[in-house]
Amino acid sequence: LVLIFGAAYWQAVRGRGFDLGGDYETIVRDVAGSGFWLAAAWFITELLRIFVVYQARRQGFESRMPRLLFDIGGILVFFCAGLIIVSQVFGLELTGLLFTSGIIAAAAGFALQPTATDLIAGISLPFREGTMQLGDWVKVANGVVGTVTQLNWSETHLVTIDER
Repeated sequence: LVLIFGAAYWQAVRGRGFDLGGDYETIVRDVAGSGFWLAAAWFITELLRIFVVYQARRQGFESRMPRLLFDIGGILVFFCAGLIIVSQVFGLELTGLLFTSGIIAAAAGFALQPTATDLIAGISLPFREGTMQLGDWVKVANGVVGTVTQLNWSETHLVTIDER
């Protein structure tokens, strides 16, 4: 898919075009360029996912890998692909867009700082040595005792002795 869109985009950019007429040729060039960069972003995302899963298996973390890490990585890769499409395919300047989005990101960062701290702590919890694992018996602060049945970045599910 990357090669097909890349070949079409290369043909359109090199100046030979497709002999479809002015407006149609521009549309085909923009679609081929956007398709190429989106397909490349998908390809890079899959390569990163395969690499991270391979490394996690080697180090014994595979069962504790949060899905959220893959989603955040994919969002970053596709965001960069979007910037490349705006700049290279459509020929628009990114200076104003990046400046404005930087200000918005800074304001959102300050507003979401406590939430982001909790989110990062939740993501890193499964990677700490000596933390809970599936099947462990735990006692929580209010005196409830149970076994861990599900563990993810935001919550831990317990089944108590009386199956509640």
